[in-house]
Amino acid sequence: MSCQNDWVLITLNGNDLLLCMSLFCDPFRALTILSISNLAKLEFVSLDITGKNYLSWMLDAEIHLDAKGLGETINEINETSSQDKAKAMIFHRHDLHEGLKTKYLTVKYPRVLWNNLKERYDYQKIVILPKALYD
Repeated sequence: MSCQNDWVLITLNGNDLLLCMSLFCDPFRALTILSISNLAKLEFVSLDITGKNYLSWMLDAEIHLDAKGLGETINEINETSSQDKAKAMIFHRHDLHEGLKTKYLTVKYPRVLWNNLKERYDYQKIVILPKALYD
């Protein structure tokens, strides 16, 4: 099978990728490249409005905030800069269901948003964790 070295522009999840057509001679190789290119964009699953993924979202959010140097922004006592607080809010709002974004539209501080979500969904620790420990 002969392949051309022409280029093709692919838009995937709003991201433009320029790929050589010869990659498509080997579908596994092309799929691998597409997967790797999106891996950097994928943070984690957004918090669902039902809260069914709250526990995993909470852990993922804490890890990502720490990795980005923004973990202090959700602590009770913190002296983070307003710039870091703004970065954390952008991060949080990006990973919320649209309904939650609307509900907490006026919240300006990451700690306040964190507490609001905790009050709303933290009951799941009482329900889910004992069941998981029992299983």
